[in-house]
Amino acid sequence: MALKHTARALAEAEGVPLLEGSELLADISEARRAAERVGYPVMLKSTAGGGGIGMRVCRDANALSEAFETVQRLGQNNFSDAGVFLEKYIERAPSS
Repeated sequence: MALKHTARALAEAEGVPLLEGSELLADISEARRAAERVGYPVMLKSTAGGGGIGMRVCRDANALSEAFETVQRLGQNNFSDAGVFLEKYIERAPSS
């Protein structure tokens, strides 16, 4: 699937367990509200592309504010899509 936020929505509709996250974010104010709901740290992500382009870990509101336009610009310049969403960032996954 090309757009990550669409893949998230489909997985969620099918009951697949997901990290807490957001839908597409219209602006930095919406991103801040979503990050407060999810809890820091969060991963800010471009919905398009791959290979780690347009992904930034944000550990607080200041980092989120600094990264938001950069991630939008990377998505637009590299994939012609400035859509951005966020997910809870897991520093270290628990081992099984």
